[in-house]
Amino acid sequence: MGVDALLRRIREDIDAALHDSIGDLAETIGISQERLAELKHLILHLVFSDLHSLATGDPAAQGNKEFVYNAYSSFKAVMYYRIANEIYYALPHDVPDLSDLFRQLAVALSDKAKTESGIDIHPAARIGPAFVIDHGVGTVIGQTSVIGARCYILQGVVLGSTGVKNNPDGPRHPQIGDDVEIAAFAKLLGPVTIGNDVFIGPHCIITSDIPDESRVTLATQCQIQRSHATPQIDIYGVVPSGACLRIYGFPLEGLTPRLLDHNYDVLEDCLVASQSYGTDVIELQLHDDTALPVPFETICLGLFLEGDLITVIRGAIGMKRYFQSLPESVRPQV
Repeated sequence: MGVDALLRRIREDIDAALHDSIGDLAETIGISQERLAELKHLILHLVFSDLHSLATGDPAAQGNKEFVYNAYSSFKAVMYYRIANEIYYALPHDVPDLSDLFRQLAVALSDKAKTESGIDIHPAARIGPAFVIDHGVGTVIGQTSVIGARCYILQGVVLGSTGVKNNPDGPRHPQIGDDVEIAAFAKLLGPVTIGNDVFIGPHCIITSDIPDESRVTLATQCQIQRSHATPQIDIYGVVPSGACLRIYGFPLEGLTPRLLDHNYDVLEDCLVASQSYGTDVIELQLHDDTALPVPFETICLGLFLEGDLITVIRGAIGMKRYFQSLPESVRPQV
């Protein structure tokens, strides 16, 4: 099938999905054919950009757009989202009195896609062009999520809120930049901001902002974040050793450890003494008169090179055990 024939097929499927969702309602309430044609053209443009990105981004597709269109339910979930998103936003703008009805129809279409694909995209989410969900089963994108252009997401990814019920109105889901890749089973929770050109590895849990050009991975017990521009530093583990905390990795020579809060700001009052042992061990110890100003569960460990933060370690079991071993006078009362 050539490109023109494929575009014709997609256009027909968009027409059918719109008709199944709103039926003859558009004509009844006075939405013109010109307006519907405009919406269909916009949807077609976005859908084709998504299709091209998946066909070229997934080696299994071998660049074959027709194959992806016929076989990938993850693509169809994104396609239905594009249609539902226009029903959710564009048609209520044309006929404000029926906004609730159109939003209900949009959610119903999204639910159909969820049933067929196992992917749950709220129609109110705002997603830029050339968007890909690959594999996709179990992926959830919440109502106030914002995703930039050319983003690629795998299965089991959750863009969710921090609470379970009774969440506040307003932004409560992630805001994601352009050219972001999110690997399988990563969880991004709350209104965090993810910069451009960020890679988030499998099973990571993100609850704080990630700057541009960062790479976040889960290594053994530690969740590691580093800049793309940073020389490769491998962290093997964080282990308590008596009154000290040892960081094992390579190469660690010349790095200075500091304690950070959840926003990655240095805890200036938490003074640490540190010493390097060759290129693969750093040992740090809190000064005797130091008191942690925040709950230790929120503390991250930053490694600095010549004053620049280059690596962040969070969630290490060894860090938790170290802080738990400190006298109660050092730990804040929660």
